[in-house]
Amino acid sequence: MNESRIRYLLLTLLDYERKVPMDNTLEVYCHNGLFSDLLNAKEGYYVVQYKNKLIFASTSTRANQNQLLSYIGVKFEALMKCQPSPRDCSHCKLLLNGEYGRWPFKSVVEVDAFKKTPRGKVYCEMKLCYSSNAKEYAISKLTSNREFLEFLRINVKSFRKKIEKWLFQAYFGRQDILVVGLRDDDFKLICNTELKVIEEIIPFVRQTYPSLYEKFINAPQTVSSSLDTIHRQIKQLQRTETDVFLLDTSFPLNVERCARKFETIIIPEFLEQHPLDPLSSLTESLDKLSVGRFA
Repeated sequence: MNESRIRYLLLTLLDYERKVPMDNTLEVYCHNGLFSDLLNAKEGYYVVQYKNKLIFASTSTRANQNQLLSYIGVKFEALMKCQPSPRDCSHCKLLLNGEYGRWPFKSVVEVDAFKKTPRGKVYCEMKLCYSSNAKEYAISKLTSNREFLEFLRINVKSFRKKIEKWLFQAYFGRQDILVVGLRDDDFKLICNTELKVIEEIIPFVRQTYPSLYEKFINAPQTVSSSLDTIHRQIKQLQRTETDVFLLDTSFPLNVERCARKFETIIIPEFLEQHPLDPLSSLTESLDKLSVGRFA
């Protein structure tokens, strides 16, 4: 999954460059989850500064995940959609283009589903939660989405963490709707509710979790400051454009050189389109020669 994410990101960028050629602007290339991770100290990342682009690749992988043990039935996303996504069996993917503070970025985001409206496509994030207290008769008495959210707050374990994750995923992924499903003690799907991010999720967070709302309001500036820190540390450490760095997203942010090979991050197709600077390659060879001579 890690390899496929960075590969898909770079292939998507190459496709985009056929319409808009890459320039020398300092810019971030990443999977969309990076921004949430910078706020919540989640995953680690490999980072390459290549052709004046900060390219982030997650260190996590699902390659060794036991899918049989993690299987609990038909995926919630599959149950809710009227037809398969056009890209693959579970997700379609979009390239987002924007900026946080002084940092322009291009990021790939996985979209669970979308629906067509007269104003265009409305993108949707689908989430599933569980409660041993969830009963169909109790759900049937709820009269509004606000009451549904309050029910989840009371009955779903660690709901604050869940809604924080949902909020930032929807915000950074520019997704308008959350479809939330609820399983009972038998893992039976007993309901699903469509929630509008701007009109329903954000007001609920503002009133129920003030500190989380403040974190949300400050998120763009926090991300921008974090990217400033990462870039500053890389500038201090980088010797060649093929250097790979390891980013620890826990506070305080820390970047260090690592032994990961450049070629495991930057795919051949991207290198063919954006070849190494011969001078940089020579510098790297001399560095290796010096290490061998004085080791």
